[in-house]
Amino acid sequence: LVATPAHAYKFNTLGTLTQSEFRQVAEDLSSTFADKPQSPAAGLGITGFDVSVTGGSTSVTNTDALKKAAGGYDVPANLPLVGVRAEKGLPFDVDVGVSYVRVPGTSATATSGNIKYAFWGGGMLSPAVATRIFYTQVNGLGDLKLNHKGVELSISKGFAVLTPYAGVGLVATSAEAQNTSLKSESFVQSRVFAGLNANFLVMNLGLQADKTGKDSSVNVKLGFRF
Repeated sequence: LVATPAHAYKFNTLGTLTQSEFRQVAEDLSSTFADKPQSPAAGLGITGFDVSVTGGSTSVTNTDALKKAAGGYDVPANLPLVGVRAEKGLPFDVDVGVSYVRVPGTSATATSGNIKYAFWGGGMLSPAVATRIFYTQVNGLGDLKLNHKGVELSISKGFAVLTPYAGVGLVATSAEAQNTSLKSESFVQSRVFAGLNANFLVMNLGLQADKTGKDSSVNVKLGFRF
């Protein structure tokens, strides 16, 4: 990700898009920026926390529309993201978290907050089940104003240092093209995801695959989880 070439583009030629092309752009960027869980369903506990650096890539399907919206700049078919995220355990199996990501070489950033409730805490023989809600605000996209809200249901089961997890969800997106005649777009995309969390003494490694709408993402995080 560090070696990814810089793409200093903004979406300031949205007025050249048709309404359907604008919808395609909004769907791809929603799949890219909408906050991803990247953690098992089980709660951290009142003394627990999870702090990590993250990296990922989303394979977008509408590159021609994205390129047109960016004034002809070459928008990659795999949009990279790097960032940081933190989660803190609270009483009653509730976790709260924040994250910040950006596309390297651009001014595009996204800030998210989330709340997760493990309503079934799990045990030695039973899995944990949780629901999570989140909100993401995207900035630095020029005339494109974008935000996301989402809800997810996930399940996980720990085996020694490894905890696989999976889940489903919905992502609601609001997109506005300022300084154009395009109508705002609001839509909901489905999400499915699966991941693996590994805790090695003081180091935590997380891997996750995600599909939101038509676009697939892979993400990795490295940090500390207690």
